[in-house]
Amino acid sequence: MTPNVASMSVAAAAGAGGMPLLAACGGSDSGSREGTTSGKAADKLLPTYVGSKVAQPVLPAKNGSAAGYTGKVDLAALATSVPYKLGTGASFKIMSPFWGAPPKPKNPYYTALDAAAGTKVTWQNQDGNTYGEKLGAVLASSSIPDMVVVPSWELVGKISNAVTAKFMDLGPYLAGDKVKKYPNLAAIPSDAWRMGIFGGALRGIPIPSAAATFIVPYYRKDIVDEKGWSVPKSPEAFLSWAKDVTSAKAKVYACGDMSWSSQAIFGVRPAGTLGWNIGDDGKLTYRIEEPAFLEALAWVRRTRWPPPTSRPRPTAPRSGCSSTTASRAPTTPSRTASRPRTTWATPR
Repeated sequence: MTPNVASMSVAAAAGAGGMPLLAACGGSDSGSREGTTSGKAADKLLPTYVGSKVAQPVLPAKNGSAAGYTGKVDLAALATSVPYKLGTGASFKIMSPFWGAPPKPKNPYYTALDAAAGTKVTWQNQDGNTYGEKLGAVLASSSIPDMVVVPSWELVGKISNAVTAKFMDLGPYLAGDKVKKYPNLAAIPSDAWRMGIFGGALRGIPIPSAAATFIVPYYRKDIVDEKGWSVPKSPEAFLSWAKDVTSAKAKVYACGDMSWSSQAIFGVRPAGTLGWNIGDDGKLTYRIEEPAFLEALAWVRRTRWPPPTSRPRPTAPRSGCSSTTASRAPTTPSRTASRPRTTWATPR
């Protein structure tokens, strides 16, 4: 049974019948994967790396780092990684976590994606905040979608065993130079593929992300233009603008939860291993020990009213998959997976 791998600017994959495929999303390999393969044995399973030439970076990738850009990419200069459709038009289902209101079927993005790749995907979007519960139940059943997205923070308990038992071996189709048929998959760094090895076989397609922050606030340009507002260009300017436009009585709020965005605004390093820094004096410090973290906390508290009380610890991913949540407010900040916030911003 040969899988039809539809490769676009963002790689996707689907099995034409048989066992389902796995997409592993997220950061470091923190979970235990029973029967995993390492060292030279794993090297034989890895796809050959062929760097992407879609865009020419200002700072080329080096030693596994992400390519760097110092400005906007000229869209007219972008190359086409796959100039033809690799899909056969076969139907398949993908189960994936989603934070926010799921897109409706046949929306323009899904339609364009299918048209470009030659696919016919049915997206089974699940609430990202409770995805782990749904994932365990689905993998324990006899009815599993053709492709399943498994965030790295969900690789706990018996999930790895289920992957080994129920997902197909992609090695015969992607290992070594075989991956060159799918340029966007070949552009995934070799070490990232190690996250897809379960039970001595390549069963997952990794979705690596750069170490740079990907959490940024988005705003409703249509409303901002209609009201004649100027887009704030500093943290203090944002607070001043937010205070002016917020009206609790009219149920109009400047923003949703800015906790994650605040850390990007003040330059707080990511959580996990990337949160450590060695100073010039050789001292090792973690992200929460540095002034930027305290500045972000102090600023985000000023966006909330009433003051926050005890709330559950958010279940946030370490890296990778993010989504945008919509609010009724003029601005719509994006955030990664976290439990719903009930306090809207009303600066004091």
